[in-house]
Amino acid sequence: MRAVFRLTLRRNTTLRSQRTADAVLMAVALYRAAGFPIVAGSVSAEEQQARRTVAYRMSAYDSLPRQVRMSAAEALEVIDDGQEVEAARTTLQALTMAVYDCRLRSR
Repeated sequence: MRAVFRLTLRRNTTLRSQRTADAVLMAVALYRAAGFPIVAGSVSAEEQQARRTVAYRMSAYDSLPRQVRMSAAEALEVIDDGQEVEAARTTLQALTMAVYDCRLRSR
């Protein structure tokens, strides 16, 4: 009985980490979309600030794997600079791979 409980607890914790990592990826991607809009002026400053706040708060969750947290921090830093679209794309791809690796390691 205890072994089943431990396995279930570990599976639930792993699943929570994966879901949190997915949510962080989505929040950072939405912030990137607001930081580098396709049409200039299509995103208000308030919307950009709201997406930034959500992305930073999501990236600070304790249940995130370290690799995902570090990749998210790097992506957020590049997006905050607001200068290089290609650098933002590259760091978002690195975050995507970190989230993917998190899923693979948990299997």
